[in-house]
Amino acid sequence: MATNRSLERVPFVLRLLAFVLVPVGFIGFLTTEDAFFDPNSVFTLVFGVGIVCAAVSIYLGIFLHDPDA
Repeated sequence: MATNRSLERVPFVLRLLAFVLVPVGFIGFLTTEDAFFDPNSVFTLVFGVGIVCAAVSIYLGIFLHDPDA
């Protein structure tokens, strides 16, 4: 089952992305003069993508969990 093994890496990669993107976006909010959650700010996009990565990582971690392993 090579496909299942490669799918098991997806939540791990998404979790790593979330751990990087969320702090970068949040620190960007704090260090710039942009308004908080300004839709035109790149840090809003980075923060949002980090949150989405975290949510998808949790979902896939639960969905791909094999209780028989």
